[in-house]
Amino acid sequence: LFCQFVEIILDCQEEPLTLFLDDCQWIDSSSVALLNQMLMIPNKSATHKKQKRQFFFFGCCRDDEVNKEHPLVLMLSSLGTFGLKTTNIMLTSMSKETVNEMVSTTLSLLPRLTRPLSDILYHKTKGSPLFIKQLMIELHKRHFLYPSLTHRRWVWESDNIRDMEITDSVATFIMNSFHSLPPDVLS
Repeated sequence: LFCQFVEIILDCQEEPLTLFLDDCQWIDSSSVALLNQMLMIPNKSATHKKQKRQFFFFGCCRDDEVNKEHPLVLMLSSLGTFGLKTTNIMLTSMSKETVNEMVSTTLSLLPRLTRPLSDILYHKTKGSPLFIKQLMIELHKRHFLYPSLTHRRWVWESDNIRDMEITDSVATFIMNSFHSLPPDVLS
């Protein structure tokens, strides 16, 4: 029934339909089977249109938690036998230079000014973009990173940031930040 719903959507619109699933390392076999059916929907021309329907699937997973025997990996590797193209993109941590570009852009400062902060952030996050973003939010909450009217730019307290005790895991870091929320928000 769900696949028929997807087919109707594909027939009714000209734009491609995109499905994004995060944390696919935890996908169950029923979800893999449904995804397989959705990907196998014939790419036929819609009744009144000359163009082919397009369905894109983007899935993210932690490569250290998925092996060659994982149901999703097996399903995706079998798609080639049906003429469907798959592409695997491995994302790695950002380099020190890229972290500095990100911080420079975020704070609207020249890269030479953000280098000291970027070096600290890189050391604490190992270049993880999500971790850097979450850490910068936390630094702002703690007033270690703030806009200064006297300097007319963002400033930071390098010693306080360097001395901050943080976990190596971005998930644990985010979970710990929930504890600082007001009790009525947590309930």
